[in-house]
Amino acid sequence: MIFENKKQKEKREKVSYDKIDISFCIHQKMEDLKSIWSKLYFLFFTLIFLLSIYFFYFQHPFYDAFIRSIFQGDIKKEHIRLLFYSFIAFYVSYMIVYPYCKIRVYHIVNKVYDESYPERKLYDTLHAIIPYHEYSKYLREIFLALIVIGVFIYFMYNRKIEFAYSLLFLYSAIIVLRSCIFNLTLLPKSNDECSHNTFFSSCNDLLFSGHTSKMLMLLLLADYYNIMPNSMSNVFYAIFVGMIFFILSSRDHYTIDILFAIFIVFFLFYLYYGKIDLR
Repeated sequence: MIFENKKQKEKREKVSYDKIDISFCIHQKMEDLKSIWSKLYFLFFTLIFLLSIYFFYFQHPFYDAFIRSIFQGDIKKEHIRLLFYSFIAFYVSYMIVYPYCKIRVYHIVNKVYDESYPERKLYDTLHAIIPYHEYSKYLREIFLALIVIGVFIYFMYNRKIEFAYSLLFLYSAIIVLRSCIFNLTLLPKSNDECSHNTFFSSCNDLLFSGHTSKMLMLLLLADYYNIMPNSMSNVFYAIFVGMIFFILSSRDHYTIDILFAIFIVFFLFYLYYGKIDLR
């Protein structure tokens, strides 16, 4: 009987080690895929960036015809110029400023936090109320994808160039502001399972939430330009609230990151459309 118990224990420990090894291998494969995808992501946007500069600078008729084939309505030269400048701003902010700031944060964290000064998570009231679920990070991305795909489908039926260049410009402003702010004060990571990646994941670039700010800005602009009916707009706002819940449940952000993101988005939105007078 004693021999059988030992044998069972050895078998159980072997299974446990196998699970750890499999989990580690899956994690490593995911990190490798993220690294490869980041490089492809950068090359893709850089190619579009260079082609846009070439066609716009040399006033190639293909560029003008291509833009007019994508968007509907009375498209003026000024609209095409604004779309080009807003894309340049988006490329510079997202492909140059943002990666540089994330790499800087990564090096600072490695320099500051060590065994003598360990990194400790902050207390968060909503983290204490909302239970942690391992699968919340996947549900968060599913809800985000629902918003993006939904708005894109409605955009295909109502292709306004004003919506496109406004979205690119305001996204650029969000990215630059976010890059500056998370470099000023490095919050400790809110999730022990986080990993550093140039574009898709990291640990300390928390203030403010990129998921929250970008999705809220997308919905506000879709509302402003009547991209979708009001009934569907309410549905997407409900999905947005669900996404925030799963962000907190996955411990991807602190509550202050989300609240600050909402404040920043409304400020930029009303400033952009002249509803805030700074004079």
